[in-house]
Amino acid sequence: MTVHAPPLRERREDLQDLVPALLARINREMQTKVNRVAMDVMDALHAYDWPGNIRELENVLRKAVALCPGDTITQDLIPKTMRQERGAPGHDDRPLSQRSLRDMEQAHIARVLAGTHWHRGRACEILGISRPRLRRLMSQYGLTAPVGIAEHDTDTFEEDRQDE
Repeated sequence: MTVHAPPLRERREDLQDLVPALLARINREMQTKVNRVAMDVMDALHAYDWPGNIRELENVLRKAVALCPGDTITQDLIPKTMRQERGAPGHDDRPLSQRSLRDMEQAHIARVLAGTHWHRGRACEILGISRPRLRRLMSQYGLTAPVGIAEHDTDTFEEDRQDE
């Protein structure tokens, strides 16, 4: 029996569940208590292409846990190739000709959301899409507002009903 599992780069939304599960296993094996991942690190993990799939993710987390002085994995503990500049969601140093359309779409949506302070109504206007479509894309790409920034979904109830 053959079971096809899509690569991690095609199911980045799984990172939200994979990272804590892998951290729990790594903590048991290494007898450590690193149980948090900084939001900018999660953003970097979501933006990374994952050519090595889940094994690469596990290795990155294992090395970060081994070097971690506290209970939180921070940007300085992950490889430089994965790090993102602060304030630049979806930052990618590769030339445009080497990026996939999916990567470009994800980065653009993340930039628009950041630029509107996660106000979904304004982001929809800029992107030219409906709110339900934006919600689906945010879920698909694992885009969530940084801690401390409230996601503004609607200006009025009436506007939201028109989009549904």
